[in-house]
Amino acid sequence: HAGTTWGIKGQTSEAHSTGQRSSVNMISAVSTHGYQCFMATEGRVNGLVFTKFLKRFMYLYKTPWRTFWPVFLILDGGSHHLSRPVKDYVASLRGKLQLFCLP
Repeated sequence: HAGTTWGIKGQTSEAHSTGQRSSVNMISAVSTHGYQCFMATEGRVNGLVFTKFLKRFMYLYKTPWRTFWPVFLILDGGSHHLSRPVKDYVASLRGKLQLFCLP
């Protein structure tokens, strides 16, 4: 059921819509200082999409102290969080980003 509409009594009303469903997923992170980073994407979130988010995240939070201390990111148990593209990207940062998954 796509929805309801008004029409003239005795005549069939027409609702102009595609009837197709769509979804938007959001990935977000909040720092201990209250800074926020988010990304909206259509479709499913997979390892490549999450890697794209991590690249944006690391770019947005470029600060002088980041060269000395790593960024710790706590994640839920999503399978895309530990996929091969994510592991390869985190390894390329040489310890500047560390991921911790909740059970």
